[in-house]
Amino acid sequence: MWKGDGSEKDDGFVTRPILSCLHTDKERINQFYERLNSDASFVVETMLERYSAAVVPTPRIDDIVIITDISDMICRFMNEGGPDSVNDYLTHSPDVIPLLLKGIRTVLQDTQHTAEHNYAVYCSFTFVASLAPFSESTMRSALVSGILNVSLEIASNPKLLKCGNRAESLINKLQSCLIFRPVTTAAVASINNLVTRRDFNLPQMLRSTNTLFRKEWTRFETLLLEQAVILSLFDNGFAVERGSCASCKTIASRKDFFKCSGCDILLYCSTKCQESDWGRHRVDCKIVNEYLGKHLSANISRAWRRQGILQANRYWSSIIVLAQKKEIPLLDLGVQITYNSIPFKLDVFDCRKVDPSSVESILSKEVLRASSESLPCFMLKTILPRTVDIFMVYLNDARDARGDGEACRTQGAIFVDEDNNRLYPTARDVVSDIISQSHALSKSDWRKLWGSKPFEILAKKAMEDGVVF
Repeated sequence: MWKGDGSEKDDGFVTRPILSCLHTDKERINQFYERLNSDASFVVETMLERYSAAVVPTPRIDDIVIITDISDMICRFMNEGGPDSVNDYLTHSPDVIPLLLKGIRTVLQDTQHTAEHNYAVYCSFTFVASLAPFSESTMRSALVSGILNVSLEIASNPKLLKCGNRAESLINKLQSCLIFRPVTTAAVASINNLVTRRDFNLPQMLRSTNTLFRKEWTRFETLLLEQAVILSLFDNGFAVERGSCASCKTIASRKDFFKCSGCDILLYCSTKCQESDWGRHRVDCKIVNEYLGKHLSANISRAWRRQGILQANRYWSSIIVLAQKKEIPLLDLGVQITYNSIPFKLDVFDCRKVDPSSVESILSKEVLRASSESLPCFMLKTILPRTVDIFMVYLNDARDARGDGEACRTQGAIFVDEDNNRLYPTARDVVSDIISQSHALSKSDWRKLWGSKPFEILAKKAMEDGVVF
């Protein structure tokens, strides 16, 4: 079935036996595998090998046919109900997206452009777009493999490369992945690579795209710059986390405490404090440890905690307004940040009304207890792609006192409330200040902004000047 190197006329029809698997029951597919003495992984790997062999610097028309043939088959498997085993392998293989993007770039760079070239791009890009949003690792690989360049090329040639709204949809889905540090780092590096190409004119390409794509690209760059600024601040020691001993109520830097080994939630400053609090905490600790501890421990990460705390502090004035609208006392406040879609959503809830069977109820009990003892804190819940994290956040005394500070409309506003009203950071917001200064220093020139990266220098200087929340 897979014999031939593409040089024979009949070799272009080798995909027919595979396509015959479409709409075929599982038993017949298993019989097919047995006769072939293989499995789904062999079928997919062989398809990818043939695709890869056709991706050469100067492709012949036969190479283009093979790229088209195989990418068309992959699309049909995904869209028309191919074997689950093949689809699962295609979806989760780390090699598929980078290889198809390489194929698209090869076809786009070929000077002998034909209708076959256009269809090859259409099929390959359709499959790539259908898998978004990707996992963190796949997204990073996609960015390294040039997904931004490919999306721009396709969006700026709508009449030639008829991919519908797939390019703008893909850029939209890329945005929610920018909350991952490796993805943000790869995206900044990807745009920086475009900067080094003197033949690449981003503003000109964007003018050739439709309004929707320009809107998505603008929001993508806005979010990317904000995340780049935040990560630069973190790298320079910004946003030191506060914690409190669950027993003696001492407030200090979180790193000065250790977590309860049973629930992974409560903090203590010493073994003595943990032992003195054990009688009160024993029952809750056992519940979390037996039913929820494994899930919680696996998901909570310092990176998400710092990101969530920073955003809650930045949008504190908006949080106060939302709490007042829902008549939630600050002592009972819970804050929820949802990163699953763009724009991100920020909402508030009453800690007294959480589901009593959930892990939130354990944390809400501690928040309410701390608040009743005059420890300024709230519960923070972050909903991420594929996971949910919850934390206790201790407020700075200054922030707690000026909770009604005014919001400032800035270029970095990427949050909305539950009614999709845009939210803005507080007036004294270092992230927004650095974003504005970066645009001013680069004179809004994308090459200077992403090439020189003034935001990295500004973040370092802000920390040297002793900036706080």
